[in-house]
Amino acid sequence: MLKAVIFDLNGTILDDEDNYTDAFRYVLHLLGVETGNDFTHTRGVGVKENWIDFKLRYNIKTKKSLDELVSLTQKAYLKEFDKVKLRKGFLKFVKNLKLLGIKTAIATSNDYSMVEKFFDKFGLEEYFDVVTSAEEVSLNKPSPQIFLLTAEKLGLEPYECLVFEDSEAGVEAAHLAGMAVVGIAKDGKSDFKKAQKVIHNFKDFKLLPQERVIN
Repeated sequence: MLKAVIFDLNGTILDDEDNYTDAFRYVLHLLGVETGNDFTHTRGVGVKENWIDFKLRYNIKTKKSLDELVSLTQKAYLKEFDKVKLRKGFLKFVKNLKLLGIKTAIATSNDYSMVEKFFDKFGLEEYFDVVTSAEEVSLNKPSPQIFLLTAEKLGLEPYECLVFEDSEAGVEAAHLAGMAVVGIAKDGKSDFKKAQKVIHNFKDFKLLPQERVIN
């Protein structure tokens, strides 16, 4: 029986991946790198990991450390944070989970400081039993480490948890952890082959209260 739902934060609870794309573009521009319309960043792996990729992809030469590049990106993101919204249907969905007595958690590749920003803006801290952030694990997604730790903190087995993720790395991590996973696809399109179900937003998902299974 399903006993807990674990959510990724950015791109899953928050409809904000385009905001992070803009933040990365801004910092790349400061470094003299101009990006085209096809520019993308890798979802789900963390800001620092993206900068490791960008430095190789664009052959960036800079005296700025990875931590400084991460800080610049987070500052650029937070400048537009007032425009960030919850993914459609999330608030009603998480409230229903609590009414059903299902535990909830956040497992994010972002720092806990960003989780605090989320709580401050939307006032939803009371709806989550557990939060696991990047500082608590040694390996980011697609390693299953963050989901296994979250299940441990919830006092549950992995098979008792359902994960919502918007990235290939996150879906893979949940799968490797032995958890069922629902993929949230940008514009309703995705190749989440290891997800049990793929949705566009939380209005597309129903949890049957009697069996508590994916429908």
